[in-house]
Amino acid sequence: MTKTRNNAWIRILCAAVLTAAPVWSAAKPAKIVSCSVSFDAYLTDMADAFATKTGSTPLQLIRAGVPVAVAAALNNKSEFGCGCRHLTPEEQARGGVETEVGYDMLVIIVHPSNPVEDISLDQVRGIFSGKITDWGQVGGVKGRPIVLVGRESAGAGVTVSFMDMVMKGEHISDKRLSLANSGGIEQEMESNPYGIAVSGLSARKRRVKLLKLEGAAPDSEHFRNGAYPLARPLFMVTKGPPQGLAKHFLDFVVSPEGQTVMGRNAYTFEDWAQRTRALAGGR
Repeated sequence: MTKTRNNAWIRILCAAVLTAAPVWSAAKPAKIVSCSVSFDAYLTDMADAFATKTGSTPLQLIRAGVPVAVAAALNNKSEFGCGCRHLTPEEQARGGVETEVGYDMLVIIVHPSNPVEDISLDQVRGIFSGKITDWGQVGGVKGRPIVLVGRESAGAGVTVSFMDMVMKGEHISDKRLSLANSGGIEQEMESNPYGIAVSGLSARKRRVKLLKLEGAAPDSEHFRNGAYPLARPLFMVTKGPPQGLAKHFLDFVVSPEGQTVMGRNAYTFEDWAQRTRALAGGR
């Protein structure tokens, strides 16, 4: 991804419609607020593909965290939001509607120089709870302290998913370097030889090492066969049912053409169906 595409504000010329006549105004750029994971995993590519498909309505893509993306949609500050966690009951009560559009994996990332290749969920839980503090305790260099790198917001998509799937009621240690978004965390991990962090598939585009979990690499094969344990949905969020631009963009995302784009850096409905069948024993 180029440096320009990583800017917080990206203008992409998109179409008026996917059908014969536009149903929303192109008088001003439509604002889309997205979490960093969705932004890098599929949204920029999807907006490019939508532009190629449809024409000239400007979209203004804004990178933020899930709480900001959801709030923007619910406060009518954006056409829709993109997130990587389920809506809270409070967000649903305010009219929030989530629609699954693709799938992601939580990945454990370290600096490329770290000799650790594989880690267990119990070890991850021990590290992030603060019980394991030296890389030598998990097969790394003895005497090297482990530096936790995480999110500032407890409502961040990666944090919520990680707490649910990995921590199992244990708290993440307060002794950590806290950053504003997953993009910042990934960037920090490119230069921090002692660090460990959790992110989404957006980390594939960074100069970091993605650790195996329970012997399974975070790749397409182990996503589909269910061996990689940490998979989760990606969502579009609207206030009320999708309408106008949000409906047309969503229709494109879930179409075969849109799912092909999704599959470049994230996972599709068919990938999830394969995973579901594999975990059910092939039934």
